[in-house]
Amino acid sequence: MTRFSYKQKLYIYNIFMKIKQSGVKSSPENTVKEMRQHIDPTGRKLFQLFDYMTSSQIRRHFSRMSALHKGGTLKPPSPGLELVDDINEDLDDITEQVR
Repeated sequence: MTRFSYKQKLYIYNIFMKIKQSGVKSSPENTVKEMRQHIDPTGRKLFQLFDYMTSSQIRRHFSRMSALHKGGTLKPPSPGLELVDDINEDLDDITEQVR
C-alpha cells in the first residue's frame, strides 16, 4: 500500500473541495495532468516525478472523500499527523471491505 505525503493529500483535498464548491467535475486523469504541471509561487513544479499519483489513486481518494463528505466527516489533512491519517484510511478501507 502506498502512503501519500501531506502535500499530496492536501492537493487532492483542495481539488475535491473546488469541485464541490463549483459543481464542475474534474476527472482523475485531468487531475493527474494538473498535478504534473502545477507550479508553486516560486515558479518551480509543486511535485517531483516520484510525487505523481496515478489516476486510479486519485479516483480512490476522490471516492473516499466523497463518502466522508456525504457523511459529514470530511476533514482537511493534518500536517505532522500523516500516520494518524494513514491509520484512519486503513480503518475506512477495512470498514468498506466488511460492508
